[in-house]
Amino acid sequence: MEQLYTLSVVERADKILLARKTRKIGQGLLNFYGGKVEPGETIEEAAKRELEKESGLALVQQAKRGIIRFENVGNTAIVHIYKTECGEGEPQDSEEMVEAQWFDRENLPLDQMMSGDKYWLIHYLSNNLFIGTIIYDSSWRANGSSIRIVQSLDV
Repeated sequence: MEQLYTLSVVERADKILLARKTRKIGQGLLNFYGGKVEPGETIEEAAKRELEKESGLALVQQAKRGIIRFENVGNTAIVHIYKTECGEGEPQDSEEMVEAQWFDRENLPLDQMMSGDKYWLIHYLSNNLFIGTIIYDSSWRANGSSIRIVQSLDV
């Protein structure tokens, strides 16, 4: 089964916002804000809705930076990744995301994040557009990836 998701990398100055996920895939790990695109909703609308619901932050600007296909034992998530800027204020805890923290862009705690994040983050942090696939095993450990830099995300 294939589903469409969003992921917002919230940036402020040279910091990136991460929060601890309380449920579902990645529970207990630091993660970015995002979620499933609902019927009748654009991908951009879903990114905005999920960010506001999970953090309380108001989206000011977003730019798509990548599309990653996450595969895991018969399930596929197509995730659209956005560079996101928000208004003033600090994130609030929600049902799904708690303990938000700002991390230096060049010093993200990869050992506390999903194991596949390191494969696409290197391209994101280098300001590249990218498309690819990350394959996870049944325990959600990344065991393969194929990511390429592209000139455009028009697919």
